[in-house]
Amino acid sequence: MAENTKERIISAVFSFYRDGKIKKISLSQIAAKVGISKAAIFRHFANREELEDTLLQTVYDRFASMVTAVQKKMDAGDFCSVLPFIIDTLCSHTEYINYLRSVSPEFSLDTFVLEGKKRGLRMFDSVFASDGSLQNKRFYYTTLFVCIELLEFVYIWNFYREENNDLAYYSKRTADFIHNGLLRKEYKLSEERMDALETSCLACVLNARSVDSKLAAVSAAVAKKGYAELTMDSIAAELGMAKSSFYSIYKNKEDMILSLLDSEFSEFGRILCLALKETDDFDECMYSIICTTTIYFFKRKEILEACKWIEFQMVDGRNADDRFYEIFNSPENISFKNMVFSKKDAVEFPEHLKESHKNLASNLILRTAFGESIMFLVHGIKHGFPLSAYKEIVRAVYKMLMTGVVSYTKDGNIFSYGKKEEF
Repeated sequence: MAENTKERIISAVFSFYRDGKIKKISLSQIAAKVGISKAAIFRHFANREELEDTLLQTVYDRFASMVTAVQKKMDAGDFCSVLPFIIDTLCSHTEYINYLRSVSPEFSLDTFVLEGKKRGLRMFDSVFASDGSLQNKRFYYTTLFVCIELLEFVYIWNFYREENNDLAYYSKRTADFIHNGLLRKEYKLSEERMDALETSCLACVLNARSVDSKLAAVSAAVAKKGYAELTMDSIAAELGMAKSSFYSIYKNKEDMILSLLDSEFSEFGRILCLALKETDDFDECMYSIICTTTIYFFKRKEILEACKWIEFQMVDGRNADDRFYEIFNSPENISFKNMVFSKKDAVEFPEHLKESHKNLASNLILRTAFGESIMFLVHGIKHGFPLSAYKEIVRAVYKMLMTGVVSYTKDGNIFSYGKKEEF
């Protein structure tokens, strides 16, 4: 009976995270969900920390079970079913990813890999050496790209799924996108043209205004404890100010975050539009988005944590896509999305698709170019990537987006263990 109650407590906590929102859940809420007193929780867990650790270990154990199933499929040569299986599993259990994002400031691919290695998983053996350094960068780039895409699709499933949506169909289409990208048969841009676009993107970024110190403070506070623990007190402490000084400007924490992000992304949108004016076709647009985003936030590393966490968060009833749409399509930014998809050789969506689905697809393409750049930067900074590595990363992301991961790896098995490849 006691064990059953413990399992009910664990299930109750995860149930709060199925809506995709980053939040902090109180012990009183958990107890009410289970139908017990708050004091009864401590018959099963010594303290809040033990409960949190049990929940984290539960997530990593279930991740390990999923990877073990993936390894069996790969060992049997069943590579085509791997991604649909992962997508189906994650979308069926979105609470695990949402829980991690809510409670753990350290949320990265590296965490999953290292936790998997502790549990005896061999899939990622070639990623890290015993000292924690990277061994195979192509495998790391590929795995990171795929994982970021999976997070994007789980995010979409959280917020956009319809009651009649078929998860198996969604998983298959998602896997097709990751495998094949935007169905380009080859990379259109030459090395010389990519060099020229990089120079142009850098020149545009150098026109950006300086970072708002309040957003940098938000980012520093998020980096320490995560978004769910973010308070006006913690932001004020980073700035060495009294929190009361904020209330003459902002109504609450959410209002402050939205105002700061809207201002920052408005500036980012302005810089991005400058860069896109130098492009001639859709491929150049996509490359410039990836490149400009990478350079822009590399030079604004102090706000990366805020962007990394809050990109996925629903704040005040508005999700990231809503905010990006408003910012990038504002009059001063000359309708960003229209600019991209009206370019020569732009992606054409099948006529039978609903307009809402076409809009969702175009948003996903843009989110991929933006989100991949942000997350690659976060991981690159963690590993101390040299500046020269980002040029290689921008090109890797562009190639995987345009022609797919299979083409990039030149192997039907996108999770191939590979051999050691020094940085």
